[in-house]
Amino acid sequence: MTSFKDHPRINHQYFKQISDEVNLTFLADNQDKFKPDELVSLRLDIKNVGKVHARIFEFNTETYYRKNMKTFDTTIDLDGLESTVNKTFDYSSLPANVMVRKTFEFPELNGKVGLFIVEFVGNGRSARAVIKKGSLSLIFRSTVAGHLLYILDDKKEICKGGDAQDDKTGVFFEKKFYDADKEKGTIFIPYGKSQVADKIIMKHGTFAQMGEFTRKTEEYSFNCTFFLNGEQILVGNSAQIIIRP
Repeated sequence: MTSFKDHPRINHQYFKQISDEVNLTFLADNQDKFKPDELVSLRLDIKNVGKVHARIFEFNTETYYRKNMKTFDTTIDLDGLESTVNKTFDYSSLPANVMVRKTFEFPELNGKVGLFIVEFVGNGRSARAVIKKGSLSLIFRSTVAGHLLYILDDKKEICKGGDAQDDKTGVFFEKKFYDADKEKGTIFIPYGKSQVADKIIMKHGTFAQMGEFTRKTEEYSFNCTFFLNGEQILVGNSAQIIIRP
């Protein structure tokens, strides 16, 4: 009788390769945006990883966006940076060669706002996730003199300015900072000589976020209806007209 082990159609090398495979992978449905008071929770599939080391790196959003003017992603170089959170999860008691799904929670980020990279390392494998806590959005309208802007937080409330540097609210546009009013939160950007569509950096306290903004140029037009008595149109004479805007 031929055993499973000695079956001629079984590729034992391929079977061993699958059995010894190391896996440390994020699930595709992981959340990457959280409210400041929301618990950061991430799920990973792990296999043949006895210990999982987790590190969290916190970034100064204003400095990053002003320097790079691009969206934040996991390709950023972490060399020389010091992690603010370090945790180790021991799964050495789990059966070998079996894929398991684990949830990792980080209450250390409760109440914080900003951009974070969470890096998992185990048995020669690594995985990174960008976590965003808090959000800012921009609304604006055109006035006679220029653009009137408001920054909204994740609760859709208007962000107002402060006195301290870390409490400033406003926007960076074309390398210039426009302050928000301390009482109403209004931000005023005058029209330019030409229309410019560029990145804009919203800032509220220590948190910043990048968006899009188009600064328009001044345009003047006058539409009206006028009434003229045709009998008054005589060569050399002056005629009276009635203009209604």
